[in-house]
Amino acid sequence: MNRWIFCLALLPAWIAVIKLAGAQLLELQPNTPAAGARQASEGAGAPIFSYPTLGSTLLDKQLELYLRYLEVYGPPDILIVGSSRSLQGVDPVILRDGLASNGYADLKIFNFGINGATAQVIDLLLREILTPEQLPRMIVWADGVRAFNSGRADRTYKAIVASPGYQRLSGGIRPALQPPGSRPEPAAPATLVEPAAPATLVEPGPAAPPEPAVPASPEPAVPASPEPGRPIIDPINFRPQVPAAPGNSATGTARFSLVANYQQARDSATSFPIDFSSFSPGPFFRGSLAERIAAGGQPDPKPAAAKIGLSERDVALTGFNPISTRFNPATYYDRFPRVPGEYDGDYASFSLEGEQSVALLSVVDVAKSQNIPLVVVNLPLTKEYLDPLRLQCEREFQDRMQRLAQQEGFIFRDLSGRWLSQNDYFADPSHLNRFGAEAVAKQLAQDRTLPWPTPKR
Repeated sequence: MNRWIFCLALLPAWIAVIKLAGAQLLELQPNTPAAGARQASEGAGAPIFSYPTLGSTLLDKQLELYLRYLEVYGPPDILIVGSSRSLQGVDPVILRDGLASNGYADLKIFNFGINGATAQVIDLLLREILTPEQLPRMIVWADGVRAFNSGRADRTYKAIVASPGYQRLSGGIRPALQPPGSRPEPAAPATLVEPAAPATLVEPGPAAPPEPAVPASPEPAVPASPEPGRPIIDPINFRPQVPAAPGNSATGTARFSLVANYQQARDSATSFPIDFSSFSPGPFFRGSLAERIAAGGQPDPKPAAAKIGLSERDVALTGFNPISTRFNPATYYDRFPRVPGEYDGDYASFSLEGEQSVALLSVVDVAKSQNIPLVVVNLPLTKEYLDPLRLQCEREFQDRMQRLAQQEGFIFRDLSGRWLSQNDYFADPSHLNRFGAEAVAKQLAQDRTLPWPTPKR
């Protein structure tokens, strides 16, 4: 009996020891869900992004991603900008590796591609959304003629300037991360409008092309059986839709890949939405850090990551969207109509003069004022895509950009005809997949005439 009484007397002390051990375990494992909840309750989590929407789901997510990148690394050495063609068309890790092999080691590279981005959108991003302190040491603007056509309907830009976020921006308040524990502002009652598919993207026929069809939501469902003569439209890239590969999330949702292991993303076709409540993108740098993580070891501590509540695996903030789908004309056109340039809204009322030209020159001025080298890259296309009208527009674009580059002091590189018949490099006739993105990155890295930033010491 006395023994039992003695044990009961020690019970409170045992409970205290168990609680202490559990607390220490959480300290040693900060990435567990329990630890995350505990940190959040104590206000020790990552900063909060509560800026009103800028009218584009992907722009909002890319912007938050970039702000978190800045918190960890500071401004990148190289910023890749452009539309969805850029987002999935230039691999920043391959570019970094290629430059490292040529003596430009340890460069930081971020891909800030935005679906539907035109020259106006890129100008707004660099001149109004980002501060001069958030700009890179070099800009690679990777895109194509469609982004510079002033005759097309610029739905992306119009959605941005009509958004609650732009109203805030016009009032002089730029997007920024808020301190941990801040109360997020209530979302403005607005409907995000992703840029719709080109209005005249239809099959030719005796009837005139139909009027534009604007989607009702930012993530419209992909129709099971489209109207006769109208292709299924991918709301991400605003092109005839490429079917999802086995294991892919639907391409009809405004999402882009950011997975726990970058190599896994490159070797799989899986796409995930970003969830910043459990933010863990994975290793950005290859080399010893990635090798150590792959071997199950712990990376070296970095105060910058701990400062914003991120683990050491939270360093793959590249913005890049690797797509594994391969374009096969033999099967692609069995499922999706072949749309000639005459019926492609991206080439409607084709003109390289006007609002997009003004925006291009504005970007050039921003780069000059900040002493940032600007390289405009005309991304590759397939032979299938370049019908007579599109080919003529390409030639006009190349001639104009070469003249402007000499007059305004930026650099133009034309890769549009580099892999015309290399369909394995493409996800569809005009968008590169991850294999093409790797090839473009290697091609650029080999260009020793470009003013790559020198490594900081």
